[in-house]
Amino acid sequence: QKLAELAEQGIAIGGRGWPELPRQQTWSRERALTLSLVIRPDDLQGSPVLICKGSWQQPAFYLQILNGILRFYLAGLGTLDGGLISPGEWHRVAATYGEGEMCLFVNGDLIARKRVAETGSVSGAPPVMGRFEKPEEAFVLRGLIDEVQLFETALTPEEIKELGEGGRSSADHEQNPA
Repeated sequence: QKLAELAEQGIAIGGRGWPELPRQQTWSRERALTLSLVIRPDDLQGSPVLICKGSWQQPAFYLQILNGILRFYLAGLGTLDGGLISPGEWHRVAATYGEGEMCLFVNGDLIARKRVAETGSVSGAPPVMGRFEKPEEAFVLRGLIDEVQLFETALTPEEIKELGEGGRSSADHEQNPA
């Protein structure tokens, strides 16, 4: 099996290796959060995880695809589902939390939002891409990830759109795959 590697303007995920971001301080409900990345899943088998900080069913946050639908989870706050993700296509996805609200974006568009109680905390473990902290085949993403960004603020819908304009958009990835 292959290790995670640079390929086609992104990091190829799947196989035996996964990228791990540097260890960060423990995130808590007092701080806002934005997760943003560009993905192109090869398939949607299982329930692939895009990015995760902490263990599943433990203090954590993660972005995942369940039955083709994007899921944002924050420990103690709940889940937010929305938007369709298609295999073989580039998608710019983002999730935000701040001021008691969770939001999901796909290709710059706000696709889901909900108010949540302000409780919960997250592990100090380093964020990992393409799986949960402890890899299990059902949760492994097979595909490409690019432009991973984590912010300790909840970006506005306008700022989320600017991320796509400032970086490569999902359309740019399709037009210039190499």
